[in-house]
This record gives sequence, C-alpha cells and structure tokens, in this order.
Amino acid sequence: MSHLEVPVIEVSGLYKTYAHGGRPVAALRDVHLSVAKGSCTALMGSSGCGKSTLLNIIGGIDTPSSGTVSIHGRERKGRNESELALLRRREVGLIFQFFNLMPTMSVQENVALPALLDARPSGFVMERAAWLLKEVGLDHRLDHMPHELSGGEMQRTAIARALINEPSVILADEPTGNLDSSTAAHVLEVLLDVVRRNERTLLVATHSHELASRVDRVVHMKDGAILDA
Repeated sequence: MSHLEVPVIEVSGLYKTYAHGGRPVAALRDVHLSVAKGSCTALMGSSGCGKSTLLNIIGGIDTPSSGTVSIHGRERKGRNESELALLRRREVGLIFQFFNLMPTMSVQENVALPALLDARPSGFVMERAAWLLKEVGLDHRLDHMPHELSGGEMQRTAIARALINEPSVILADEPTGNLDSSTAAHVLEVLLDVVRRNERTLLVATHSHELASRVDRVVHMKDGAILDA
C-alpha cells in the first residue's frame, strides 16, 4: 500500500447543528470524509457551505453534534478541553485567513510560541523557528514585529508557526483569501512546497481554483454536505 492510500483523517456521519433564533440550523449534514496520509486535499464550495466548520471540528476547535472524527485512528470523541488543546499543539497545525499573529511578539517568537507552550526547550525551539522561517523565505525578518510585515509575509509566518511542533496534519482555512492575487500565488507556492517537503497531510478550505488545480484531490461541499468524495 502506498503512502497516499493510508488514511490519516477519518470523518464519519458528522453533523453540526446550531440554534439560531430558537430554530436549529444545520452547518454540517452527514459528512463522511477520508484523507490519505501525505496527500494535499482542497475543500471547495461557496461561503457558508460548512468548510470552516468541518476544519474547526477536525482541528478540535469545535465539537460535532454527532458523528466521529479520528486522526491516525484515534477518535476525538470524549476528549476534554485539555486533551483537545494538546491535540491542537502536537498533532494538528492550523493556518487561518487572518494570520492570528501576536502583535507584541517578534516573528521568530510567534513561530516558536506553540512549542514553548508545549514546554519544549527554548533554545531548541528558537533554532527550529529560525530554520522554519528560512524555509518560507523569512530568515531576514526574525526580529521584526507583525505590523512591519506585508500580508504575504504574515501568512508565511503563520505557515512556519503551523509546522513548529512537527504535526502530521496541516489544516488551512482560506490561507490566501486575504491576499492579492500575486501575493496569494507566492504564498500558495510556499505552502505546498513546505508541506510536501516535510511530508505532511494538508486539508485546505479555499475558493482558489489555482490552489485546487495544484492539490491531489478536490472535495466539493454545499449546504453542509459533501457532494463528492
């Protein structure tokens, strides 16, 4: 069996329902999804179709109303918030549309933060952060603050931060959605290159047809359901 045939993410019978104005609103409806180890998969669909909700549940940021989520065969159900926080730090790297950098910390410190929160040795962590920033072309920005960066540089910093704890899975929610087309193309190149060279599994929610054309698989969503898998 090749590495692309080994599932690392398994989602089965996933539902997510919110109360809105006293009425239930279905954000996810009977979602089934299997993502192969080492693959790059794009979730596509219009805004509000459930892409972000699905990523948040897989990443342990949100919880499903019913159904199961497993990473490397370990089911998420029944884990408390401390266990989910540990999962987010060690097994899953998260990349957001709006970067979510700490404004009072340097670029290197922002990248190092998840590993420092995991009580890893600071010397090793800062060296790894510097190495990752070199990987994304930002070794000249180590001591800069986020407000001194361009949008593309902030997103590349966020990519490096997502890799600091060597997670097996990278979840990216519209990582180029807040960037102009030229910058988005460069960030996309960096993201796919770094993920593939480090042999990570990428699941990305996007509207970008350019990104979709570069991944191994595209999964379409509509009204909280997967149209094809």
